[in-house]
Amino acid sequence: MATPPIREARTLKDAFAMRKVRNESFEYMTGNPRRIGWLEQIIWWHFRRPLTGVYLLMETPGAVDRRGNITDPVTNGYGIITVDGFLTGAIRAEDRGKGWGEALFVEMMDVVVDRNDDPRLDVHMDNEKAISLYKKLGFIPCGAGEKKMEMVYDRRKGSPRKVLTNAANSRTRTSQV
Repeated sequence: MATPPIREARTLKDAFAMRKVRNESFEYMTGNPRRIGWLEQIIWWHFRRPLTGVYLLMETPGAVDRRGNITDPVTNGYGIITVDGFLTGAIRAEDRGKGWGEALFVEMMDVVVDRNDDPRLDVHMDNEKAISLYKKLGFIPCGAGEKKMEMVYDRRKGSPRKVLTNAANSRTRTSQV
């Protein structure tokens, strides 16, 4: 299946879609049922969002049902880029393993690199797939706490698109030998 389109989140409806994915993902990763409530989301969206950065949504477009009505799009993931280059995001559990997290993070990195920020992120220590993805995209560990690892982007490797292209080219050359 092709990667769903990625667009900038601009409305309160987008914020609620992000909240749903965040809540599902947070509980899935940590086992903690702590959820962001609707009132907290409204306050965050209207007052904190303008100060924090860029918000991206990955959505599968709505489908046509048996009656000919178009269903609402499905939010598959989101990404947040703060004004100082901190990245966070999530992909729905049922959409993991499709390469969509990689596509979302490459899109986020394009924004950050264009702004000339120093990208960084935190990742749960037991999330081996995410750690592997971030290393593949050019992030290196720079510190660790009890449950999380902090990673920073190694600019010497170039843009994430360049890193992925170089990796794909080297795999092609290796398979041709």
